[in-house]
Amino acid sequence: MSFKHLHPLVLVEETVNAEAAIRLLDALEANQPCGIIHVVADNARYYRSRLVQAYLDKPGCRIRIHFLPPYSPNLNLIERLWGFFKRKVIYGIRPLAKVTKCAVAASN
Repeated sequence: MSFKHLHPLVLVEETVNAEAAIRLLDALEANQPCGIIHVVADNARYYRSRLVQAYLDKPGCRIRIHFLPPYSPNLNLIERLWGFFKRKVIYGIRPLAKVTKCAVAASN
């Protein structure tokens, strides 16, 4: 399999819920016109909602969701990113005056 033809799929949503998850799954199917699409997901409630399950159960749906085991942050890449962010950005700034200065700058 060649990955040269692949490109990122970016959707911007105000909230992440079942409807947004379905829009993502629709976009995945549209961008990958053939074959089974395997999605590795955390255990967010919206992936297990009735709406998403009905979408996945419809005839012709090519998406298969594989859920990460519960409480497995080491397998969930976003959890690793948050851990890195905390270690390097939040906990790495000293003293408190610098943290306050950064918070004020970020809010502007």
